[in-house]
Amino acid sequence: MKMTNLLAAVGVAAMLATGCAQQRGPANEALDKIEASLKDVRDDAARYAPEGLKGVDAQLARLKRSYEAKEYGDVLAGTPSLQKAVDSLKAAVDSGRESAKAAVVAAKTEWEGLNVEV
Repeated sequence: MKMTNLLAAVGVAAMLATGCAQQRGPANEALDKIEASLKDVRDDAARYAPEGLKGVDAQLARLKRSYEAKEYGDVLAGTPSLQKAVDSLKAAVDSGRESAKAAVVAAKTEWEGLNVEV
């Protein structure tokens, strides 16, 4: 009876280890994909949306800690919301860039008016 319980426990442990190992690859790929898309926008985000970048970096750090703790299911569950956050960050950067361009145009227009007055 004890031998049967031991074999059953070993079998369950082996199945869990196999399941975790199968999730490792997809979890790693998901993190790599998010890091690549964040790399494209990081410099502009630091300039136009620094608070949004801090939030995305915090989420990414949490997922990396989960990955290091071999909690691959948590990584896979969290990557869709992180990808949405990265997409929102990209939209915020685009919006900030457009606002900066509009401010430059307004400043040039004001300068031209002041220049004419003087």
